[in-house]
Amino acid sequence: MARLQSEQSQASCSKAQFNEILDAIPAGEAPAHERRTEKRHQYLTMVMVTPLDADLQPSGDPFPALTRDISASGIGLVHSRPIHGPFVKFDLPHGDTALSVIVNILRCNQLLCGDQRLGGFAIDDMCTYYESGGRFLTKVNVVELISK
Repeated sequence: MARLQSEQSQASCSKAQFNEILDAIPAGEAPAHERRTEKRHQYLTMVMVTPLDADLQPSGDPFPALTRDISASGIGLVHSRPIHGPFVKFDLPHGDTALSVIVNILRCNQLLCGDQRLGGFAIDDMCTYYESGGRFLTKVNVVELISK
């Protein structure tokens, strides 16, 4: 499984704690409350996320995130700061080029190391990572993207 490089992380959790959390999140598997109509595929890569406002203008500094899973309509991310705006922009590796995407953020949840669904880490080990997900503003050819 891909690992977040320590120099790209600005969180208070250790690299080992973050990797344990990543391993505990079932990337590519549909949760019981699944809303996507397309199949999710595990897709792990680092991206630099730029927050955007409602007018699709930059509204904050770029920050690193790790993609978790992808479908034709959306993507899941893990990152070290909350996303407050309605949209984000980032580039997905696509062969020798990159595919620039804009995502409408539908949720952003803080991950706690003591959360039982994440393997029962110590309750006092508060972690500053977030899991978010959203819809692409345009459809993405996932099969082509993940086969590169």
